[in-house]
Amino acid sequence: MTRDAVAPRRGRCVAVAALSLLLTHMGCGLDKVEIPGLTGPATIGLSLLVHISPDVLVANAMSTASVQAQLRGPDGNPVSGRAVFFQITDANGIPAAIGQLGPTSDRVPNNRGPEVTEVTGSDGVAEVIYRVPERIAFNDVERILILARLVGNDANGQANKSVALELRPAEARTFPANSDNTPPTCDFILTPPGGFYPVRTTIRMQSTSFDSDGSIIRYFWDFGDGTQDDGKTEVEHAYFRTGSYDITHVCTDNNGSQGSKTVTVTIVP
Repeated sequence: MTRDAVAPRRGRCVAVAALSLLLTHMGCGLDKVEIPGLTGPATIGLSLLVHISPDVLVANAMSTASVQAQLRGPDGNPVSGRAVFFQITDANGIPAAIGQLGPTSDRVPNNRGPEVTEVTGSDGVAEVIYRVPERIAFNDVERILILARLVGNDANGQANKSVALELRPAEARTFPANSDNTPPTCDFILTPPGGFYPVRTTIRMQSTSFDSDGSIIRYFWDFGDGTQDDGKTEVEHAYFRTGSYDITHVCTDNNGSQGSKTVTVTIVP
C-alpha cells in the first residue's frame, strides 16, 4: 500500500474519533446537578429488629417474656411514633392463640390476646409482654413464633420479622412448695352416661375439673387397659375386650398440686 493511500484512511479515523467524543459530551451537560433531598416516611429505609427475652418458658400460666421491636431510620437513629403490630403464631407461621400478648403498662387479662399493637417510643422501641398458656402437651416441647411488622397502608407491602420461643411442659417439680395452695378439684363426666358399655363403643370423657385459687395446667387420663392420654380436657376411648376397667383422671394446678377421680366402667359383649 502506498503512502498516498494511507493518509486519507488516517484522516477518516481521526474524524470518527472526534465525532464520537462530541456525541459523548452532547448527552450530558457539564453543569452541576442538584439531587433533591428525601421527603416523607421512607419505609424502605426503615429497619425493624425484634427480640424476645427469655426465649424458653414453662407453660405454667405464670411465666412471661418481653418482646421488643426496635425501629431505626436510614440514618441509624431511633424512629418514634410508629405503630407496630405483634401476633402469636405456631411454628409454621399460622396465627394461633398459644398464650397472650399485652402492653407492659397494663396486666389486666381483658387487655391481652393473641395479637396487639403498640407504638414506638422516643427510643424507637415498641414492647409487649408475652404470657404463657395454662398448659401444653405433657411430653412435647412446643415452638411458637411472635411476628412483628410496621402498620402501614397496605399489609401486602409490609415485611414480617419474627422471633422463636420454646414452650416446655409444666411439671410438678418446677414449682416451689406453697403451703397455702388448695389442690384442684378433679372430676369428669362420661358420654353416653352409665357404667355398662358394649365392646367397641366409643366413650367420651370430659373433664369438669377446676382450681379455686389458680389454674389447671395438666390433664392426664389412664383408661385402665394399658393406654393413656395427656394434655386434653376431653378424650374418647373404646374398649375391645369385655371386663371392668378403672378410668382415672388426674389434674395438676399451677402450684404443682394434684387431684384425681376414678370411675369404673364395665364392658359387655
